[in-house]
Amino acid sequence: MKQQKKQECGRLELSVNSEHGEMDRVNEILLGFLEARGVPAVSKENCSMVVCELVGNSLKYGLFMKPEDVVTISVEIDEASYSVSVTNPVDRRAHAYLEELDRIVQQVHGFQDPFEAYLERIQETSRTGQNSGKSGLGIARISYEGQAALDFFLGDDNTLTVSASSKYK
Repeated sequence: MKQQKKQECGRLELSVNSEHGEMDRVNEILLGFLEARGVPAVSKENCSMVVCELVGNSLKYGLFMKPEDVVTISVEIDEASYSVSVTNPVDRRAHAYLEELDRIVQQVHGFQDPFEAYLERIQETSRTGQNSGKSGLGIARISYEGQAALDFFLGDDNTLTVSASSKYK
């Protein structure tokens, strides 16, 4: 008989600077946190992918002018689900990105099947090219592979928070 670990509720908060090399450290800490709390293997992989995609976007589109400008990662788990929030500083130059992010999130939400949204993003990227580096595939991937619901908001303090949540698989 397999013995199941009890899934405990918990919260993990991390801050990383704007260097991409931090992702290995983040992933190691995240996977240890999820493993220690008995999160199912598929959900651990999905959560890790979601964090990597969201942090990657934060590093790509965030504003990091001062040493205190960091990406803040928050992961909350309970008995049946996880939620991830990634926050980074932005300025008015990010508004074009935010409009595109809103368009892509709304497009993904418009599909009943996340796989169809993912295919649409691939087709759109192949039609328009990926020269801008803003394909939106990561957002569609979070919805499809991570089976996660996405949202975002811009705070009064010029911080962008993108969140994703999913039930365990």
